[in-house]
Amino acid sequence: MPTTPQNPGSPKAPRRLRTALLVPIVVSVLVHAGIVAALVRVSLSPPRTHRLVDAPSVLTLAPVRDAGPIAPPQPEPSSTDDSQAPEPIPEPSPEPAPEPIAPAPVPVDAAPDVIVEPLAPPALAEPTPPAPPEPVRQPAPRAVVSPPPEPIEAPAGVVFAGEEARAASRIVYVIDGSGAMVTSLEFVRREVAASVGRLSPSQRFDVIVFRDTGIERFDAAGRATPERKARLGVWLGAVEPQGRSDPLVGLKAAADLDPELVFFLTRSIPRSQGSTWGPGREATLTAMEALNPRRGDQRRFVVKVVQFLDPDPTGLLPALANTHGDGPGSYRVIRREDLR
Repeated sequence: MPTTPQNPGSPKAPRRLRTALLVPIVVSVLVHAGIVAALVRVSLSPPRTHRLVDAPSVLTLAPVRDAGPIAPPQPEPSSTDDSQAPEPIPEPSPEPAPEPIAPAPVPVDAAPDVIVEPLAPPALAEPTPPAPPEPVRQPAPRAVVSPPPEPIEAPAGVVFAGEEARAASRIVYVIDGSGAMVTSLEFVRREVAASVGRLSPSQRFDVIVFRDTGIERFDAAGRATPERKARLGVWLGAVEPQGRSDPLVGLKAAADLDPELVFFLTRSIPRSQGSTWGPGREATLTAMEALNPRRGDQRRFVVKVVQFLDPDPTGLLPALANTHGDGPGSYRVIRREDLR
């Protein structure tokens, strides 16, 4: 059947045109309304929360019985109709907390054998030795300035009754104290004191008075100080001549004092009935060799012999001076007229 062409000027043409324009507008309005409704529903719906219950920590020694699966939360139903407003979802009631499950008792027979070994005591650290103390620093000693030593005078020459002997540091005066010296003893006292008075303080002296019974000695040998010189004068004044003499007694006592110079002051007299002076000439000289031996060309000490009033009738004194003296002048005789 042939199609009749529509007339644009017919009355149905504007109605169709309006319908064609209205349909898209209505569809757009409905779509946007659905979107707005969905947004409103989402904003008004309370947030769905899930309460988390902390399960207590339980130490189990046996398998835990299965408590069964926990039902997962129901998913939110989705709306299929965009044209209807969403229904409010009621707030879920809180789920009760699960009760703690007690661990099953372990049978005694099933318990493993546990060997408890005692713990070894912790090793003690060795104590650190204390550090050595720091040395105490002593102050440096101050230099002690000693006074200069006093000059030591060289020993002076020794003089007795005008006869000068060599210089010596240790002098011994050996005086015969027997009755034979009664007329000469005063002269001896005076000359011994004078001789000691000339000695310097650096020289030492001693005085011995001998008899056949023994000796008398001035105080221990010391220096020729003024005080000792003064005391010597007093001591000599108390010496009295008496008894007999023995020359070897005096010579031995002098040798024991380690002298350098010995003045032997005596009087040898003639003996009656063939008697000897002491042990005799030869015995005395032999003993003197042992007391004063030769050392090279010298002896231990020098002996100066002074005989009073008369020459020695026994010949002992000249022989003694010749053997133990230091040359001519070692033997001298002071006569009676010289005693004044």
